[in-house]
Amino acid sequence: MGHTGIAWIRSWRQLAAPKNPMALAVGVVKHPLTKDLPREAAASLTKLFATRFETIAELQTAVIGFCRGVCDDIASRKESKNAGLLEQALAYIDGHYTDAGLSSEGIADTLGVSRSYLSRYFKDQTGIPLMQYVDGIRMTKAKELLIRTDLKIKEIVEQVGLTDPNNFFRKFKKREGVTPLEYRSARGSGREGASGDGAGTGQGG
Repeated sequence: MGHTGIAWIRSWRQLAAPKNPMALAVGVVKHPLTKDLPREAAASLTKLFATRFETIAELQTAVIGFCRGVCDDIASRKESKNAGLLEQALAYIDGHYTDAGLSSEGIADTLGVSRSYLSRYFKDQTGIPLMQYVDGIRMTKAKELLIRTDLKIKEIVEQVGLTDPNNFFRKFKKREGVTPLEYRSARGSGREGASGDGAGTGQGG
């Protein structure tokens, strides 16, 4: 959202707190952030002070309503930006999961946010830790390659962005309940010779 947006919300909420109505009106006009209002809000402010109010109470209600409207508008913009951030993160992961060097810090740098913020935000939005999601994508792609191709396990590991076949075997067995070769064999895919590449991939361990 940025420091300016945060300052808007805090400042307008302070102005919207009940106070002397005339002081409130003057405060809105003279507030340093008034010049930075979004175009729609600036137009509403102009309309507000072009209106003749019968009582001070009416003026107070209108000004407070305006301030709260600004707060709601900025909060809504923040939510829209956050929704865009999740889409960007998912798209980036989908396009770079094959990179063995993919990390939460690298993703955050690319998206222009801090690693801690992205990790917290991603889990809040999806219920899954960021790098656990990346592992899930890699495992899903690995299963597709096991079924649709005759690639050796080591080749599949490399194609999905992993570097250690033994670690891949352990993770796969834990997630699926069977080894990658058993998974492939159960689905009748892969050449018989290709499925016998357990040597050096952790199958014999």
